[in-house]
Amino acid sequence: MSKSRTIALVITLTGAAFLNILSVQTAVIVLPTIGCLTIFNFAIAGGMAFSIDWLGRRPLFLTSTFGMCLAMTGWTVASQQYTITGTTAGGRAVIALIFVFMFFYNLAWSGLLINYVVEISPFYLRSRYLTVTLLAVAAGSFFTNYVNPVALERITWKYYLCYIIWLAFQSVVVWWKYVETKGRSLEAVAVCFDGDDAKLGGAGATGKGKELLDVLHTDGILGKGGDIELQVEHAKA
Repeated sequence: MSKSRTIALVITLTGAAFLNILSVQTAVIVLPTIGCLTIFNFAIAGGMAFSIDWLGRRPLFLTSTFGMCLAMTGWTVASQQYTITGTTAGGRAVIALIFVFMFFYNLAWSGLLINYVVEISPFYLRSRYLTVTLLAVAAGSFFTNYVNPVALERITWKYYLCYIIWLAFQSVVVWWKYVETKGRSLEAVAVCFDGDDAKLGGAGATGKGKELLDVLHTDGILGKGGDIELQVEHAKA
């Protein structure tokens, strides 16, 4: 889930609620609220950017994803109450839960989406993984901008259940598959995923890289890479 896609999701899912709740005062209140949300996102994401190496990737991903799932669940309940009863309390709860949702989102997914892909990708596959990631981001943005409005118009708050299911699935994936990369070299991370089959050092280089590495070894400029072996043994342990 990318930053732009999530912001579009927030605006799409809550635009109607803003208009209905605030009616004539929409222009006066909605725009400052969106502005405050943008500043809020910047502050949280900026703070997390300086805390990643201290807190670790896996704890941030777990807290962020599970928190988003819980916030979206509350968001759905509040939207259902607003749709059925028409009370402004339900609408105000939705607005509050937008900030809660974005707080959890900005803990990890705002800054680590690309960073984590780079950290866990072998060198010879990194460009492909990044391409797939960016294509998924673009596809998600298209889906959010063109599918969400139609779905919300047809089934209203029930559409939020799709996002709850997706976030629950995403939480399970993060719990079982996301490894901690803090303090580990790229070689050690590769061993976490591929074990003894991991391509390390020159084995993970491109064709040109292997040629250069062979020349450096032949000329005696590089040794056998003892530091890499130590990191790999530490990762296996």
